[in-house]
Amino acid sequence: MELSSHPGKGIVDMDEFIGTNCGLHFAGIGPKEGSACMIREGKNLCSITNGVPFRCYNQIVNGYPVVWDDSDKQAKQNGEWLIRDDDKIAPVQAPHLCLGTSPQCLLHLVSRDSPNRLTFQNHAELKESQNQVFSKDRKGIPLILSSHQNCCILYRNIDPVVIDI
Repeated sequence: MELSSHPGKGIVDMDEFIGTNCGLHFAGIGPKEGSACMIREGKNLCSITNGVPFRCYNQIVNGYPVVWDDSDKQAKQNGEWLIRDDDKIAPVQAPHLCLGTSPQCLLHLVSRDSPNRLTFQNHAELKESQNQVFSKDRKGIPLILSSHQNCCILYRNIDPVVIDI
């Protein structure tokens, strides 16, 4: 499923990129070449590869992940989707929600040649500082990404933070 909201990206099975191997197949955004191919079965969306339903994990509430999984009785009920006229896909049981991504994405190790690799705006300054001895007056270097416009690596406490770079 290629995304019109994120050019060059699509909904992918994260196992192909991060190797979760936990029995669930978490959905995420990745290169469009890895986009999941889905078929409609009634109100369900299923993987064309193996027929496994695309569903909300555990509960249908804001912030919960979406997975491919048919291991429990809720799988079909939590996998009913509305394809809306405004280009959004929403759970039947919660039409006020729609598929989206979290403001902060988790970091994972990837191949240095991966299309998912991160590059840093301040890499030269970071490299220069790697052999400095720790001191209290040392200036921190922000981890601003050049690979992802207006994004940075941040330390998250409890509440989400909006950062305007």
